[in-house]
Amino acid sequence: MSGPVGARGYLGDLVAMSRAYGSDPALVVAGGGNSSVKLGDHLLVKASGAAMASVTAGDFVDLDRRALRALLAQDLPEGRDEREAAFMEALMAARASPGQPRPSVESLLHHLVPGLFVVHLHATAVNQFACSRDGQRLVEEHLGTEVAWAPLVDPGFVLARVVQEKLRAFSSRAGHRPRALVLQNHGLVVSGESPEELDSHLRWLLSSLRDIAVAEGRRQGASRPRATARPPGLALTALAGEVRGLLGRLLGGEGGPPAEVSFDASEPVVGLLARPDGRDLALGGPLTPDQVVYCQSFPLWVEPPEGAAGEVLGRLAPAVATYASTYHVVPKVVLVRGLGMFTAGATAGQAEAARLVYLDAIKVMEGAEQLGGINFLDDDFRSFIERWEVEAYRRRRQA
Repeated sequence: MSGPVGARGYLGDLVAMSRAYGSDPALVVAGGGNSSVKLGDHLLVKASGAAMASVTAGDFVDLDRRALRALLAQDLPEGRDEREAAFMEALMAARASPGQPRPSVESLLHHLVPGLFVVHLHATAVNQFACSRDGQRLVEEHLGTEVAWAPLVDPGFVLARVVQEKLRAFSSRAGHRPRALVLQNHGLVVSGESPEELDSHLRWLLSSLRDIAVAEGRRQGASRPRATARPPGLALTALAGEVRGLLGRLLGGEGGPPAEVSFDASEPVVGLLARPDGRDLALGGPLTPDQVVYCQSFPLWVEPPEGAAGEVLGRLAPAVATYASTYHVVPKVVLVRGLGMFTAGATAGQAEAARLVYLDAIKVMEGAEQLGGINFLDDDFRSFIERWEVEAYRRRRQA
């Protein structure tokens, strides 16, 4: 990337900051999140599909902020497909040179948020509030003079327009810019004039939300009881190996190589599987766009007869076939009661990404339950993300 004159030092700070946050699974899971720095009329923003943990200087796109201002003022078509096509065309045209990669779909968000450096993260502690029914009330009640909240709307152009109005309203009411922005069912945005100031705002937000969560648990008198279950023993571990092999064959492309399959029997997974309402929670729907992208909207839940875990092998093929006929795709996440979680992908990296994202979703569900209940994505938004061209591009780039 050529970039504006004098950008090298800022770009080095941006790369270092992005890698640090991207390597922390409490802040970024798989390929989520993005980052940027503003330099006058230039916005250097992470390219779509580039992972923050391994980002390089060449993964940042130089955008003309004058073109972004003009894009914000445009009246794009009302239809979703037509709007998204027009938006992406204008965003690509805002690149300083046509040979650069495709910029993040949230580039307008980075342009709008005050502060030299901006990061958008999917922090677990924040999404426990962002994906809870009482999240907005709790954030505004305790942090309303420092934190703005944006409702769930289509990402990209629509979200930027909504954030623009939320920032204006916040500044008018509070007399200053917010220290952070929480995006419902999505994550957070935080900024600063330096990486150090940005990190200070981020750590303050995470600490404040943890304090609120603890106080909310005390106010309720006791936390919701968690199901307890032991990780699988040697016999079940051997069975898990057989299940992995069978799922690899069932979920691989027809006539092609078997799928790569990861296995997880960690405490959060085993706890969800042991709950009487675990199936209802798992099939309640996705919580975030990333869950839709990496894990499909719904997992496959397999429940062997009580005390007969070995029968799971005979149930997998018909269960996968039923799932495929229902959702027209094969599952990426398979939850087996009494055994654990299996995640699949064409590569080991894709299987591991699905495992990390769904494991994070379990943690978010657990926290959101303590904060008024889980707020799943509605069917309309979920369907939009499932067929959104932007996410299809990101999946291809990461593959």
